[in-house]
Amino acid sequence: MRKRATVRPVFAHVVQGNWQAYSQEDYAAEYARAREAGIDAFALNVGHDASDPEQMQKAFAAAEEGGFKLFWSFDMNYFSGPGASEVMLDEYLGKWGGSSAYYTWEDKLLVSTFSGEVPGTFLDGASSFKESNAKWSALLDAVKDKLGGENIWAGGIFSWAAWGDKGRIDEMTTKEDQTYVAAAGKAGLAYMAPVAAFFYVHVAADNNYVLQSGGHLLAKHYSDLIALNPGPDFIELLSINDYGESHYLSSVSKNAGVPEGAKGYVDSSRDHTPMLWLSAYYNVYSDALSRPDNADTLQDVIEAAVFVPEGSKAAQLIFTTGGQALEAQAVKAGVNLLSASFVPGSVAIALQDANGNQLLSGTGEDIVDGPATYDFNFRTYILPDGATAS
Repeated sequence: MRKRATVRPVFAHVVQGNWQAYSQEDYAAEYARAREAGIDAFALNVGHDASDPEQMQKAFAAAEEGGFKLFWSFDMNYFSGPGASEVMLDEYLGKWGGSSAYYTWEDKLLVSTFSGEVPGTFLDGASSFKESNAKWSALLDAVKDKLGGENIWAGGIFSWAAWGDKGRIDEMTTKEDQTYVAAAGKAGLAYMAPVAAFFYVHVAADNNYVLQSGGHLLAKHYSDLIALNPGPDFIELLSINDYGESHYLSSVSKNAGVPEGAKGYVDSSRDHTPMLWLSAYYNVYSDALSRPDNADTLQDVIEAAVFVPEGSKAAQLIFTTGGQALEAQAVKAGVNLLSASFVPGSVAIALQDANGNQLLSGTGEDIVDGPATYDFNFRTYILPDGATAS
């Protein structure tokens, strides 16, 4: 049985066709926002658009420069015909799989699919005439036995069931996810669970419906997934930029490719970035363990022990947090134990004389509002650098 992940990466689905007019700067801005929200990588859903070569150059260049990760999500509605495998290998994996920005899992290139069942639907269709063709029946059974008996084609399962079924109005549960987790674990596979905020599409007569999945869908369903034990190996947010179905979690930039039928209800005034920041709270809970006992006793403070020798000119210490200098705190000869509450942003400390002249100063790691990992550890510094007991 496959060992369950101890850290749960969080991905976000990108409909690459909606970013075909993006500049490298546009990609960089999206990556920066995603990193701040605790997202580990984008799943670039591609369908072999003519503009892909140019766009992938921009997308990967921005990711390499910004330290962000990407991986392919092949849309099997477009990659299910003869020769599709060669296109995937030659034009996508072969060309970009060696990029420092390509996401790897267990030292392998991660690859996902959308409508991954498409090439296999012949199994369902063929069953309608199974009884009329004994030879085909035997072949069909052999193929099914092969796929079920020895997994040679995939390392995991990804569900798209982030919303309720059409017409259902009750709240989402994790019943389906639990089924996937159990089945995947039994087969030695990983499971990637979907999370979304809402769903609304109104682009054409045959694509015009709402999926109502109860209130507070993203927060409630994400919380329930985190509580599962065992839980999914990965989370994928649906989506960053599917404008037509309204479940995008980002802004609608000027270069975004909003589908023609959706332009009546998708524009820059319908910014969904607040939902991305909401997801950030849950994204950082990627640790498979629960919160440490007594975690609520911790305080958001900076502490300093200031040793002032006799005869020193040192008179005051100033903490800077969130880029704002706080009120000076007096120090005197001996050991001074000082503290200050912190807020997100830059951190600094300065020891001054009575006239405000700086004697010692230093900076610490920025306080981040939505860190990628909560390690429940502490950062320590000493001034001057390299000082030892004397």
